[in-house]
Amino acid sequence: MKSVSALLQYAIRLRTRRENERAINILSALRKEYPENPDVAYHYAWTLDHLGREEDAIPLYQAAIKNKLNHRDMVGCFLGLGSSLRCQKRFKESEKILSHAIRQHPSHPILQVFLALTYSENNRKTMALRALMDVMLKTSSNAEILSYRKFFARCFKKRETSDNYSPDRSESDYEKKSRDDRLASSPKAI
Repeated sequence: MKSVSALLQYAIRLRTRRENERAINILSALRKEYPENPDVAYHYAWTLDHLGREEDAIPLYQAAIKNKLNHRDMVGCFLGLGSSLRCQKRFKESEKILSHAIRQHPSHPILQVFLALTYSENNRKTMALRALMDVMLKTSSNAEILSYRKFFARCFKKRETSDNYSPDRSESDYEKKSRDDRLASSPKAI
């Protein structure tokens, strides 16, 4: 008899080869036998999600998180859960999950991109643009883009809405940088 790990790896290979129904059969059996296994729940959710079965994937993503999925896969799990919630038009839940994930895993800008998708599909276009601008300014090494940091901060200051963007409701990084630049260039009080 194969181990859980071996069967899970086999199901992942099947999913990779787009043999999703075979993968689902294995993952479903594993889930019944090992309901507390976060890796099984995560990969089962991922496979269902890949087939457009987001509603079925959501409780599996939640179970994987609850049962302490390994750190390596947690970002993907949050991403899958947030995206599935968005596809089900559960925007507030998607926003909450993705914002939490951004706070827990700030070095993964893809989470912020998916949060922008949630904002956009929930008709919060300014928030979506702001989230994408944050990602661009955090990840770009292009000097021309970075030279407009202050300009972007002013644009968003003018377009402030009642729902300030930022997962933790704090100043965005480029606004802090812009403020810091202004303070550094102003005359010092004596």
